[in-house]
Formats: sequence, structure tokens, C-alpha cells
Amino acid sequence: MTTNKSNGKPQSQILQQLHDPSRMRMFACLMMLAIGYVGIYSPLSGMISTKKRLLKQEETRRDLADTVGTLREKLETLTSRIPEGTDANEWMQYVLGGVRKSNLNLKSMTPGTPRKVGPMKAIELQVSLEGNYADFDSFLVWLETNERLFRVDAVKVSPAKDETRGLQMQVKVLGLTS
Repeated sequence: MTTNKSNGKPQSQILQQLHDPSRMRMFACLMMLAIGYVGIYSPLSGMISTKKRLLKQEETRRDLADTVGTLREKLETLTSRIPEGTDANEWMQYVLGGVRKSNLNLKSMTPGTPRKVGPMKAIELQVSLEGNYADFDSFLVWLETNERLFRVDAVKVSPAKDETRGLQMQVKVLGLTS
């Protein structure tokens, strides 16, 4: 007869259960899993998540540097079209030269107050012209393609007050200067 000589302590009961080879293998596997989780997976998981976060920050920084580089390249192409130290009178003379190249009649040209546009200054001109549609088109093409940087903010075309002259166009033009 086999008698169970357990003295009732839980430790001795566990040791007695581990004498069975299949239970000992199961216990050894569970211990290896616990040691692997606590000793290897847990620290590496934290390190991996930290490295992923740092990698994402560096990728964001790289994308920002690429964007800055692209913007600098675009600025270099535009700086030749932005004159330095010009005022409203010089801009008026320049636009007047463009009007003279077309068959338009200048009715009025009034400068607005210069305003800040980023690191540049913008000089606003209100130009009122009379002529036909083809001449208006050639003037607007000149504004877009000349060596300076203009922006046409508004264009209003209406019949001229005296019907013999054709059409009247009012243009609001911004010219950039540094």
C-alpha cells in the first residue's frame, strides 16, 4: 500500500506533484515562458515602442527638411523676379511701360498703401483702362509673363461710358518687392 506522506504543506504538495515527468515538463515550459516574457519580451517591447516613436519623429524631421529644401529652391527661382528697394512710383512707371506696349488707353492708376506679405512687401495698384478685349488679354498676359512678380487680385470688365471706345477694365494688381 502506498501512503501519501504529505504533511499538509502546499510546498510539499507541489513538490510531490512535480515528481510526475509530464507535470514536471509542463511546469518547466510554463517557467520558461514566464522567464521569457518577464526577462526578454517585456524589456524589448518597451525598447521597440520607444525606437518606433523616435523613428517617427526622425521621419517627420526628414520630411520637414525636404519641404524646407523644396521651398528654398522655389524661392531661388522667384528672387530674380522680385526687385529690391522699389517704391510705388517705380512700380507705377513699370506698369505704365506695359500699358504703353498695348493699344489701351490709361484712364487712371492709383497706388494703394504697401502692405506686408510674409517677408516681402506688396505694392497695390488700381489701374483703369479702356480698349478692346484682345488688348486687355495682351496686357494681362504681359502682367503674367514679365520679369517681375505680379499678382492680379481683381479684374472687372464693363462697357465704356462713351460707347465709341469699347470696353473699360479695372484691374487690381499686387507687385512684390523686398
